[in-house]
Amino acid sequence: RTIEPAWRLILQTRVGRRERLSGNRQSGPTLYQTRVDTETMAFSPFKFLQEVRSETSKVVWPTRRETMITTIMVFVLVAVASIFFFVTDQVIRLLITFILGIR
Repeated sequence: RTIEPAWRLILQTRVGRRERLSGNRQSGPTLYQTRVDTETMAFSPFKFLQEVRSETSKVVWPTRRETMITTIMVFVLVAVASIFFFVTDQVIRLLITFILGIR
């Protein structure tokens, strides 16, 4: 048995059907191409919007409290990071001016 690329094996197991392109048993390895079922794909915008709506109904949205806590944490971490980088910048400035003797 030949080693097939992973994407082919994944598509073959998902779709479940393979179509032989070329070759026979005597001519070496056989190539396979997966066929995608066009029946399962949505082509109409109306059907697409229905599927989007059904998927968004499955989403677990955060509560107002969770959103507020997360927002506050973002602001706190931004403040801490800005203080850290300000102090680090000042220390590096002092070291450079001391080493180079600039006043």
